[in-house]
Amino acid sequence: MKAASAWRLPSLELTSVQSAAKKAKCSISEIVRLLVEGQLENVGIKEGARGFQAIMVDVNEVREQIVRAGLKGLSLREVERRLGTTTVTVKALVDSDHLEGETEINTVSRCPQTVVMPEVLHGALCLAVRAGDGAAHADCRAEAGTG
Repeated sequence: MKAASAWRLPSLELTSVQSAAKKAKCSISEIVRLLVEGQLENVGIKEGARGFQAIMVDVNEVREQIVRAGLKGLSLREVERRLGTTTVTVKALVDSDHLEGETEINTVSRCPQTVVMPEVLHGALCLAVRAGDGAAHADCRAEAGTG
């Protein structure tokens, strides 16, 4: 870590590591890793504070450095859009295990989120075609030999 010196806080949104972790929706250890690896440019020491509480970081810079992979599955909102149905219907399909949902961590809020894998949705649509639902995709009708 680069040596930091005490200085008056500029207009950047510098805040404590603990506060930055909450605002950037990441863990304190992720910020400490960024500090140790020298990946943060805007780091300061708060005058009058001691120890870990004195370390100040730029929240926006932390957000930029904490890169999250996107969701692998489709959000329930996207499933709703693709099926042309309502939130209540999609939730009922997932809750009753007619449509298999998985839990992933949302890349923005870092909260658990139920998703449906694209291949699961595709399989469900094809099953609907075999059951005689003409509203499903043409490629499923072709797979089922009905198109």
